[in-house]
Amino acid sequence: MERKMSIILFLFGFVPPISGGVPVNAQKYHFTLTTQTNLEKLFFMEEELISIFTTFMRQEYFHHGLHEDESERFLHNEEEPVHVQEIMKNKELLEDAKRVHRMLNSKFKHYIKHPINVYHLMSRMNQWSDAMDVLFKSEPCKKWNMPELTKTLLNLKTSLPSKEHYENVAYDLVILKHVHNIRAEDLFAGKIGNHTSLDPLSPRDIFEIVKIAFHREDFFYAATWAKYLTSMFSTYDIPTETYGFSMKNLFSILASSYNQLGQHRDALFAAHMVLKIEPDSKLAQANVKYFERIPTDNPQPPMKRVLPVDKTRRKYEALCKGDLKKPAHIAKKYYCTYQKMEGKMFIYVKMEILNFKPRILQFYDVFDYDTAEAVRHIGYKLMKNVAYGGNFFSESSYVTLPQDKARKKWLKELKQSLENLPFVSTAPYKKGLLDVRNIGLEGLFYDIHDVTNTAARLTGHTSSMFAFLRNIELGGEIVFPYNRVRATPVRGSVVFFYPSRTYMMICPVAYDTEWIAVTSFFEMKSAYQCRDTDEP
Repeated sequence: MERKMSIILFLFGFVPPISGGVPVNAQKYHFTLTTQTNLEKLFFMEEELISIFTTFMRQEYFHHGLHEDESERFLHNEEEPVHVQEIMKNKELLEDAKRVHRMLNSKFKHYIKHPINVYHLMSRMNQWSDAMDVLFKSEPCKKWNMPELTKTLLNLKTSLPSKEHYENVAYDLVILKHVHNIRAEDLFAGKIGNHTSLDPLSPRDIFEIVKIAFHREDFFYAATWAKYLTSMFSTYDIPTETYGFSMKNLFSILASSYNQLGQHRDALFAAHMVLKIEPDSKLAQANVKYFERIPTDNPQPPMKRVLPVDKTRRKYEALCKGDLKKPAHIAKKYYCTYQKMEGKMFIYVKMEILNFKPRILQFYDVFDYDTAEAVRHIGYKLMKNVAYGGNFFSESSYVTLPQDKARKKWLKELKQSLENLPFVSTAPYKKGLLDVRNIGLEGLFYDIHDVTNTAARLTGHTSSMFAFLRNIELGGEIVFPYNRVRATPVRGSVVFFYPSRTYMMICPVAYDTEWIAVTSFFEMKSAYQCRDTDEP
């Protein structure tokens, strides 16, 4: 039996053993990857790449005495130098990028709101990196005197996202479908709510995402999406060069995924398909024999996604999905009320109690639309300066707002609104600065062990307030995994909590990005007076 299992692993590719679910560490979480300013910078970088590649391609045509419409003959001529054939294969990438930028014109900000568009942008960026390696071998790049363009190209290459970044965004689509219950057919068609992407996911795109889900041990979505992909073709003899994958590889992933999920009958069918496509394969024959020996008398268990091994991740996904809630007998104790603003006569604010211990509150209509947009715009401008001043993405997803006079009116108004909320702190305390944060497709998830030692119970923040600056159509909820609390983002509302007593995370944003203003109160120890975080 052991010998047969090793054969299966060899045929279907490396299949990690089931260890209880999708390991959280398999997904490298970059909180700042899909912020608005990062995506804008990537879009402008691609415009520059299009311009430079067009120049080099024209020089190649001129060097070989061809017109641009003769590229197909040029591409398939085996007598031409290898590097020439390689660079011509980048023509499809160049033309696709030109098409996208030509269609968008000045509407790029609308384009990068949609996660499918973001995926396609990241996919092209991943291809541009390989295309530049080919370009550096070309005759114009090596021999012709174009040092400025070459230096610009080298600078762009060092700023491009890595393959890991691309894979993270691809897998984020899987998580997006899972936590927001988006129909797979709608996601593949590029439909999220009332928004449609510029292009749907192609069969090649779906296969790439299937591979990434498979290697990250998310066998449920690897199997279901691979099964959907097989239904898109009436024949299994598809050209690999056209679709970027073979049906043999697709059914191999399908068989391995089914095997890991205990769906042995389906795995046997997929293994038979591999053998049908490649009848002479000894490995395919061995795999079919292996599955045929597995008893099929017992009913096959229903196929379901194996939960993540990390407890926090399980709770986080369940909260974002809406499956984890407080028990009914506890939830009925929580209510909404109106409380008087501190230092304000006859001004009350709506307050919803989300949790008693530790205290988690959500206030509504704390500030108006103009204040929210002004503060968001100030934060956006600062983030844009940070993003454009370094590599392709900024090192932090937030910026501290300056206290200069030109912006003081809006910032002061928001700060005062937050500081006057009831129950937010007990003096003495000192006020923190006002930050603006931008959350994208990844949401905000972290390993709680990384912050356990930095959020001491009796020091640091007295309280933190997260103020929503925009409404979000789907996603972006603030969740507290260990308190079963989920706060919906509503412009003008504020979520109040104690960071030293709980863990706050944010669900993936399904469309656009989320803008949040954050401020905190820091406690000062005073004689004969307890602090908010002291135990009673």
